[in-house]
Amino acid sequence: MVAWFFEDDAGYVAWLRANPSGFVVNCEREPKARYVVFHRAGCSTISGTPSNGGSWTSAYAKACASTRAELERWCVERTGRGPTACGRCAD
Repeated sequence: MVAWFFEDDAGYVAWLRANPSGFVVNCEREPKARYVVFHRAGCSTISGTPSNGGSWTSAYAKACASTRAELERWCVERTGRGPTACGRCAD
């Protein structure tokens, strides 16, 4: 199951804590093929304290799942293509 977070930092941070080996897609509020970025839950670019001191889920939404395949399928269903891998946490 994919969890969706937009304007819900508390829910997003709680999901990250409960799913440290999970996966996250950073995307626009209405996901579009031009920007869907795949991360591991522990990636410093989408966890911890936001670098701008603001919010994790106000400028961009987060789609989260326990498996990579689940999130990739979610992306294809919504945007017509799979996500782009993060340059920091991609394997």
